Amino acid sequence: METAASAAAIAAGPGRKNPTPKFATSIAGAGSGGLFGALAPYVACTGLDEDFMPYLDEDYTIIEDPIVAAICAAKYYQRIVIYYPTAFAGGTPTPEDNYRVRLGWASPNELKKDPGGKLFQAVKGRMDEDLAELGLKITDLPPPDASRWPGLKAVVEGMKGLTPTWK
Repeated sequence: METAASAAAIAAGPGRKNPTPKFATSIAGAGSGGLFGALAPYVACTGLDEDFMPYLDEDYTIIEDPIVAAICAAKYYQRIVIYYPTAFAGGTPTPEDNYRVRLGWASPNELKKDPGGKLFQAVKGRMDEDLAELGLKITDLPPPDASRWPGLKAVVEGMKGLTPTWK
């Protein structure tokens, strides 16, 4: 299923006027990976909205680098919080809106279509279990906030010294 999603994302790219990754064929055949389970084409096109895509010329295995995975996760978080505000409760964000960030990670489409539906309930249940293992509850988390995002280029530059396998 994930490889089909990767192939579909690569195939849809030109129609959306997205640049073609250097390793498009390899990326189209990959699923997800890394610490946060990011889908390979999304890693390659991380930063498209900022016109800065540091992984466009890298093969999908770059996501196995933990720093790259963290950078991609931070950017994805920023995109969910900034570009899907109508999926949240509205008004001032609350800690409970972190469930919707996690839903957006699972399926941006469901975040738009059904932010309180069946998938949301499953995500919420798993997240509550994970938090309980840590001795936390959702209200212990700060509300989602991406207002101080410095830009992907600044994040990548700031993390370069920590990256063991990436240039």
